[in-house]
Amino acid sequence: MELPLTAAEGTSFQYATVAVMTLRYFGIPARYAEGYVISEEMAADAQADEPLTVDSRCARAWAEVYQGRDRGYPWS
Repeated sequence: MELPLTAAEGTSFQYATVAVMTLRYFGIPARYAEGYVISEEMAADAQADEPLTVDSRCARAWAEVYQGRDRGYPWS
């Protein structure tokens, strides 16, 4: 049997879900987050004072882990 991480199949949404569920199972405070990622190329091509269009190709998900009061959640 080949593990999904070895086969590199799946989406960021699936990996983030598994990561959060695994972390929580082991008692580590974690949460699931979704958002859009703008590539460096998209940013470089953007025009000043013009809207930047993002679509589902830019959608991503990640896991965030609580790292203490002073460090907050972000971790991906």
